[in-house]
Amino acid sequence: MNEPETTTTTDASAVAPATSTVVTTPTRSGVPFDGALSLRWHGVPVLTLFLLGFAFFVVVGNYLPTRADTASTIRGLDEQRRENRELAERIRRAENEAERLEKDPWTNERILRDQLHMSRKGEVIIR
Repeated sequence: MNEPETTTTTDASAVAPATSTVVTTPTRSGVPFDGALSLRWHGVPVLTLFLLGFAFFVVVGNYLPTRADTASTIRGLDEQRRENRELAERIRRAENEAERLEKDPWTNERILRDQLHMSRKGEVIIR
């Protein structure tokens, strides 16, 4: 595998008359290897992708409905369906009653007598 190359430099300020100090710096592909440089080359794209992803979810999160919104909408839809069924039943009963009123003269007379307190000519109503 590729192992970091090392270069040898002599530190002039640290040279003692009898001995010399050797400082080795790891290199990668002939360029001195620095951990901060690696973080910059790898960290910036990772951080950029993270920030773009975060911004995407913030924007999309404001447009997508939450679970509470969805549950509320479903409850409202169920309530509207129930109300529609009740109104359809009420319409059906009213249509049946209208049909009976058109076809049955006794139904008309019963309504006129009971609800409107009407009578025929010469008829006396005793209550």
